[in-house]
Amino acid sequence: MENKPNTTDFLLKELENLKARVQTIEAQQLNADKIWTPHDIADYAGCSYGYVIQTLIKLPGFPATLGDPRPRSPKKYRAGDVVAFFKNRNIKECSQ
Repeated sequence: MENKPNTTDFLLKELENLKARVQTIEAQQLNADKIWTPHDIADYAGCSYGYVIQTLIKLPGFPATLGDPRPRSPKKYRAGDVVAFFKNRNIKECSQ
């Protein structure tokens, strides 16, 4: 019986976490033309900023930066393009 309160607390925390993530995703879909930085992309994808900079933005099919394409210039992306990339990426990976 000791596990029931722990399990219930765990499930409630997970439910709150999922609720917050759904609200974030819904808000982002409303702002498809909003400009995202790599930090925003990391928050959306649930990965680190380093992974976004070193790996993700270099993948084929990832949207091109809206700003200056030089290596040290700030990277900026349209939110709708990034969300579409993740939707298409997941569909392709699941169908293989």
